[in-house]
Amino acid sequence: IFVDGKTPGHLYHHQIMAMLGAMDQERGINIVGHRGYFLRGVGVLLNMALINYGMSVLVKKGYTALQPPFFMKKDIMAETAELGDFDEQLYKVSENSQQKKEEKGLKENDGEYYLIA
Repeated sequence: IFVDGKTPGHLYHHQIMAMLGAMDQERGINIVGHRGYFLRGVGVLLNMALINYGMSVLVKKGYTALQPPFFMKKDIMAETAELGDFDEQLYKVSENSQQKKEEKGLKENDGEYYLIA
């Protein structure tokens, strides 16, 4: 990588990523704050390649690849987290109305799921 026709002494990874157009730091900072970034183009491909490489190494060592579901029922989530602390901060997906729940024969908390990360 050359800067103004010269080879730089040393660059940080975020500088190299910006030079390659592999990330959009300005938008990331606007969304997340300090150190936020969006991977783009070759940055996304590099990230996916590293994930796939790591996964293949682990599978060769006998591990089983596992991807959990993206949603979790409220009663299961309550067993893993103190919902009183997180209920307002977690992404909750639920039936639109109490009437729809009643039509489907669901109880009050049935049909409520949390998006897990």
